[in-house]
This record gives sequence, structure tokens and C-alpha cells, in this order.
Amino acid sequence: MFHLIVSVFKIAASTALLLNCGITGLSGSKSFVKIPVKTKTEVFHASLSKGEVENLYGINLGVANIVKESLVGIQVGGANISQGDTYAAAQIALYNTAEKAGFTIQAGGANNVEGVAGIQLGFYNNEKKGTFTVQAGGFNFTEESNSGIQLGIYNAKTKPGLHLTVGAINNGGGGVTLGAINSKGGSGLNAGVLYNSGGTGINVGAINQGTGVNVGVVNYGSIGLNVGAVNKGRGFNAGVVNWGGGFSLGALNIGREGNFQIGVINICPDGVLPITILVNYCYKD
Repeated sequence: MFHLIVSVFKIAASTALLLNCGITGLSGSKSFVKIPVKTKTEVFHASLSKGEVENLYGINLGVANIVKESLVGIQVGGANISQGDTYAAAQIALYNTAEKAGFTIQAGGANNVEGVAGIQLGFYNNEKKGTFTVQAGGFNFTEESNSGIQLGIYNAKTKPGLHLTVGAINNGGGGVTLGAINSKGGSGLNAGVLYNSGGTGINVGAINQGTGVNVGVVNYGSIGLNVGAVNKGRGFNAGVVNWGGGFSLGALNIGREGNFQIGVINICPDGVLPITILVNYCYKD
């Protein structure tokens, strides 16, 4: 990591010299030293309060660091804000935000990024319109993102995609989702200790409500292959108690029209044969 930072700084410094950049010294919100005087591009900026820079290709230190147009480099402070193009940057602060990002690494209390790819480490992480982002923290959010990794207490997504999601509570998904409670799951593997809802693919948990293969204690409102102690759904139901349509295999089967049943007791409330032993088919005369 150290060698990477040094390499980025060397590239930024070289670029800055070619672009007729300046170096500013320790100051308040304005530059104390700037060479040449009228430059809008800097390789080093440090401020004691609010520091604004047009273009930064290097290092930015201060309480509140603001880059207005373009950023390539490192920001360290209380708050880091990149308002323009963030080509490649690392931001370390209590609050970090970057717009139009190419690749960004953010570490802090609250992180916000809009762009292609990056890594966010913090208590609160928010990412928009990305291709691939890694988030690790307390609360992670992605909006309109295609893929990524989320590790946190609460993870949420607004768009299905290819994700690896691990957390206590997960909202939205796609890919592999592991947690205690998974709601609005996407396509893929959804494994929840307590509850899975809305997933398409393989759903494994105590209670499942999804489409595909559902394996749990209770499968409620599920469609596909349902394997559990109690199943209420459509498709192939295998359990102790089955209630629904399709094919049911269990000790007690309660069906509706079109349900083929194999079990100890088979019940078709509206069928020609309401109660049978071993085999029944629910149909109306």
C-alpha cells in the first residue's frame, strides 16, 4: 500500500509540473505560497480551516478539503469533498464524498461516492452508479450498481446485480446473500438464518418466501421445489405438512384443484374425494 501511494504521488507530481502547477504552503482557506502565482493546479495544499483547490494532483491536508474540478491524489482531513472529476483518489476523514469517480478509496465515518469503482471503509457507506465497489462497515447502501461486495450490519441495494453480500440484515440482492434476515432478495443464493424473502434461485433458511429451490423449516408462499417441515406454495412440496398446488409429498397434504398428493392423510376440501389415505388428486366433478 505504501509503495502504491508513493507511486501515485510521483505520477501526480510529474503531471503537475508538466501542467504548470503550483505548491501551496500552510494557510487558512487561501494559498500562502503559490508558484506560479496564477496557477489553478496544485500538487500540495494544506489549510488550517477550509481549503479550496481548483485542481489537485498530489496531497491535500486540512480540516475541510474541497477540490472543485479534478482530483488525482490523497486527501486527509476532517472532511474531504471532490466536486468535479475524481480520476483516482484516496480520501481519509470523518466525512468523504467524491463525484464522477474513476477509482476511489474512502476510509472514514461516512463515505459517499458516485462512480465506476472503489473501496469504502466506514460506519456509513453510500455508492451510486458504480460498476464494482467494495463496502465494509456498519451500514452499506448501493444505488443503481451492477456488482460489488458488501460486508456490514445492514446492507441495501436498489438494483439487482451480481453481488456478494454478508450482513445481519440484507435488503435487495443478487449473487450470493448471507445473513440473518434477507428481504427483497435477487437471483442467486440467499441463505438466511431466520428469514429469506423475494429471492429467485436457491433460498436456505428457517423461513423462506421465494421462487426456485426453497429449503427450510417453513416455506411460505414459495414457488418451485419446497423442502421443509411446513410448506405452503406451488410446485413440488416435500415436508411433514404441505398446503398448496402442484405435487405434494408428506404426512399431511392439504391441496386445491390440480394438486396431486402422496401421504398418510390427503385432503382436498373442494374435491370429489375430500379425504383419502396414501394417494389423492384434487379435482372437481
